[in-house]
Amino acid sequence: MHLVDMPDLRSAIHLIGLLVAALGLSMLAPMAADLIDGDPNWRGFGVSAFLCAVTGGLIATLMSDDFSEAILYIAVTGFLALTTVFYASVVAADPARLDTVRKAYTASAIVVALTGIGGYFGLLPGEVFTLYGRAKGTFQDPNVFGPFLALPWAFLLHGLLTRPFREMLWPALALAVLSFAILLSFSRAAWGLAAFSGIGIYALVFITATDGRQRARLPVEHPVRGFRGEDRAFMRKIW
Repeated sequence: MHLVDMPDLRSAIHLIGLLVAALGLSMLAPMAADLIDGDPNWRGFGVSAFLCAVTGGLIATLMSDDFSEAILYIAVTGFLALTTVFYASVVAADPARLDTVRKAYTASAIVVALTGIGGYFGLLPGEVFTLYGRAKGTFQDPNVFGPFLALPWAFLLHGLLTRPFREMLWPALALAVLSFAILLSFSRAAWGLAAFSGIGIYALVFITATDGRQRARLPVEHPVRGFRGEDRAFMRKIW
């Protein structure tokens, strides 16, 4: 026997969703005024956006056939939203903390990646660190394990493209470990994240590089130089 009837629980969730929506909408008016004044409150906008997203999820659970599972997913979403606001606030108070977060995230990703690689090749208990022949490390699903490694992989790639040659050994080794672990996860989402983030970081480093020596390290620089030279020669012929 359930302590709370399902219709009553659904009604309570619906009411909570409406209250959260009202709270999120109530924040829009002062933010709109700040935007008009030229001083937008982006933190408030982010919180309001999260509230609206959670509200939509709460209301959507009313249409779910498995209400108990649906509400669990929304609870996890709300928890992630709160932690996002928390970490954003901590970093905003002292931006130097972002470097600490980045280093800790990268270190944990390397450890997790090694467990996945070790499990895949039988160096560690395979049934613990693999699933269906795919590396999963300390996660329950390879499709979570792989995307978890994508952001620190991007951090390392950026460091590899911007560091001096004498400081590239350890980032290169760490990048190789994460790349191999992402490959062994056989997660298309992780592969896609790594590919798109790699292309984006490469393009941004190339565009924002102000030192000619740094650009010379990027292989694309040489074709671009050749193209520019040919283009100038072509323009001279035209004029």
